[in-house]
Amino acid sequence: MTPAQHYGYWTTKKLGDAFRQNLKLSQMKTTLIPLLHTSIARRWFVQSHNYFCNDANSNYFTYAGTLLAKKILEHADVLHIWIA
Repeated sequence: MTPAQHYGYWTTKKLGDAFRQNLKLSQMKTTLIPLLHTSIARRWFVQSHNYFCNDANSNYFTYAGTLLAKKILEHADVLHIWIA
């Protein structure tokens, strides 16, 4: 299997754009949701957060976690998971 894009294509900005787009399109079937490994792994912590979230004042962990949680709760009645 060959990826559609070479790994060098994926900047933090493009990962953030793909994250938002895939969450919008997701009907909670098998969906690829890109997450940001570079947030912790590199020295550009704040810059990576800003590019991924498309906001200079966002925190990646809060931003991504909140959007994922909203999507899961939106489809909680059809997911085969337990939510307390």
